[in-house]
Amino acid sequence: MRWFPLLAVILTGCASAGSDGGNPGTDGNPGTDGTTIDARLVDAAPTIDAAVMATLSQTTNTTIAAANSVSCFNNTTGETRDNSWYRAFSPSEHGVMNRPLHVSKVTFAIQESKGSVAVQVKIGSYAGALGTTTLNLAQITPINSATVTVPPTTTGVSVDAPIVATIPANTNFVVEVFSPDLAGTTNHNFIGASNGGQTRPGYIRSTACGFTNPHNIAASSTTPSYPGFPNSHILIAVTGTH
Repeated sequence: MRWFPLLAVILTGCASAGSDGGNPGTDGNPGTDGTTIDARLVDAAPTIDAAVMATLSQTTNTTIAAANSVSCFNNTTGETRDNSWYRAFSPSEHGVMNRPLHVSKVTFAIQESKGSVAVQVKIGSYAGALGTTTLNLAQITPINSATVTVPPTTTGVSVDAPIVATIPANTNFVVEVFSPDLAGTTNHNFIGASNGGQTRPGYIRSTACGFTNPHNIAASSTTPSYPGFPNSHILIAVTGTH
């Protein structure tokens, strides 16, 4: 909402009410007693731009592709282990420049889930480079976190996680979606991913599978042994105003 100041009229001089019968002038013309009314508009003060909504996404579509999740899980029981999925954002790449981004929610996709898993969403500023093979956890400064329950699904679902976080102007940031170790529960939780392309890589971290730092999902690794999955583009988007 914008507020505008009222337009004011400034009076200079006054009309005499005496017995001389003088009449005030109008439109800047002098009256019979020599007085004038000077009608001028006060300049409107500058207005503040309304907040602009923005959704930051690094994937070209939001379709959850079947059997396209990259997660650490037990091949025998099907239970997922500890999994953290990340995306690192540069606000300027999404048209947010020279002003803070006020985050209101993070939206992520789930390919399959069993057991109503409580997932934690975290946001932090990031001082490291983007597009690298790994993210440096020491360069993440936490801002806020929120917990949301993932509903059971066999066909895929999009989950909104309300979270309040202010990203300082011209600051990169990281979003993490953390799913706990479900060993011994018979439950599982697989992140949703598309195969339609992405502008920046997604990352995975799992201590159970040997990744102690977030690793580019598309890149192969020898320690631990990991083939890389270039067509798995995890679906994590951020909504806010600026």
